[in-house]
Order: sequence, then structure tokens, then C-alpha cells
Amino acid sequence: QKSLVYLVTALRSNETLMMKLERTGFLSLNEDEKEILNDLIVDNSQALEMANIYTNILSSTLDAFASIIANNQNQVLKRLAVITIVLTFPVLIASLFGMNVPSGFEHSKYAFYIVSLLSLGIALVIGWYFFRKKADKKLVYLLIGLTLTFLSLTAPVQLEGNYITLFWAAE
Repeated sequence: QKSLVYLVTALRSNETLMMKLERTGFLSLNEDEKEILNDLIVDNSQALEMANIYTNILSSTLDAFASIIANNQNQVLKRLAVITIVLTFPVLIASLFGMNVPSGFEHSKYAFYIVSLLSLGIALVIGWYFFRKKADKKLVYLLIGLTLTFLSLTAPVQLEGNYITLFWAAE
């Protein structure tokens, strides 16, 4: 694009110079030379028009390319927003129950499972909402996979000794 701008600028200055040469008669040209100069002026004008046309075409192509990139970027940001929304609520639930604040669950041996199932349930409900809303199917499957992966990594933490290894091996 920069080269086309330089070419257009050079062609315009050449056109101005040749028009002045034709008007002033500074070179005292004979008829054949005047005809050649007129041909050069016409060729230069045609080259200038073609350069302007190609500049417009290039500009339009670059604008179309930029809009395609912006559209793809919007799709990626939309997917990341959905992932963030789905993963935010389970993390919020787990962090609230993980604080050293009395919640009524601290003495229950099922507290971990209740919080994990609550987080999984919320993630599945939000995932189902986006699935029903006709969100990208691959995105929904990714979110379900991430939720199940995090759940399967945290479940063995409640086990002791060799049972952790057995659980992960079975997984």
C-alpha cells in the first residue's frame, strides 16, 4: 500500500511537469516531439488512474480483512466469556465453604462432597443454559469436560493412603 502511495505521488508530479512543459513551450519541440509528449501525458494519466483504482481495491480488501479478523476476535471473546461465567460460580461456592468461617459444615464428614456436588450442579445448570441457548456445541462440551476433570482431580483428596492411587488409576 505504501508503494502505491509513492507511485501515485510520483505520477501526479510527472503529470504536472509534463502539462507545464506542454503549455510553456520551454523546450521548443517540433511536431513529432510534441506528439510524443502528448502520448506521454495520456499514458501518465492512464497509469495514474490505474494506480488510484488499485489503491482503492487494496484499501477495500484490507478493510474486509480487518472486519473478518474483528469478527473472529469477537467469537473468541464470546467463548472466553462463557467459560469464565461457567467456571466462576463453582469457584465461588468452593471458596466460600473453604474459608475459615463457621458455616455449619465444618464438622460434617460429607461437607466436601456436598460442596463438590453443589459446584458441579451449578456448573452443569449454567452449561445446560448455554447449551439450550444455542451456544457453540464445542464450547459446551469443553466446559463439561473441564468441570468433570476438576471434579475428578479433587475427589481423591478426601481419600487416604493407597486409595488415592487406586482412584486415579481407575480414572
